[in-house]
Amino acid sequence: MALATIAPEGEMTSGEPTIVGLYTVRSCRYRGYGKIVLEAAIRRSLERGFPKIRIDVLTPKAMKLVQSLSEELLSVLAVHDQSMFGGFLE
Repeated sequence: MALATIAPEGEMTSGEPTIVGLYTVRSCRYRGYGKIVLEAAIRRSLERGFPKIRIDVLTPKAMKLVQSLSEELLSVLAVHDQSMFGGFLE
């Protein structure tokens, strides 16, 4: 129903572990699957020893999702808000 992808070496091998994608099947949106998968991706990244995880947020809806995470999970994220550039993936 939903999936997240993690780039352990970051995008273009930046060296910064990054969650590079989060997608929920359209018919399954607004049921909490995206949040569950995002939380799992963050926890998996921590299990793999990544102290900080980058996430580029492309839409206002995705930013709301990120902001709804617990303080524990937010504290390990380096959030880069790109939503002001149009949210072209909504």
